[in-house]
Amino acid sequence: MTTPIAQSKALEINLKETQVEEVEIEEKYQVLRKAVEGYKGVLRQADHLLFELHHPFKNWAALVYDLRSFSLKNFNTYVRSSYGIETCQLLLHTFLKLIREAPREKEKK
Repeated sequence: MTTPIAQSKALEINLKETQVEEVEIEEKYQVLRKAVEGYKGVLRQADHLLFELHHPFKNWAALVYDLRSFSLKNFNTYVRSSYGIETCQLLLHTFLKLIREAPREKEKK
């Protein structure tokens, strides 16, 4: 028989303090939304990615994974749009930005 692990009060407080309802997304990232706007599921993924990219408290490992996953899975969608080249440039720029900003080596891989 297993018993559920009780959530610590410190964790509960930390989660409340880091919870953010809205973030301000840099204007340059709107090209990503425009490139996939006709695809509701992909647009939802893009919005989630942009939220995480602009969140003040980043989970770097999850962010790198999400960016990689979105970029590869949806390549055919955004590259065929009229914003394809701009979107590819933006995603590459974002990868480089994460490599520079990630606080630990393991998040950069």
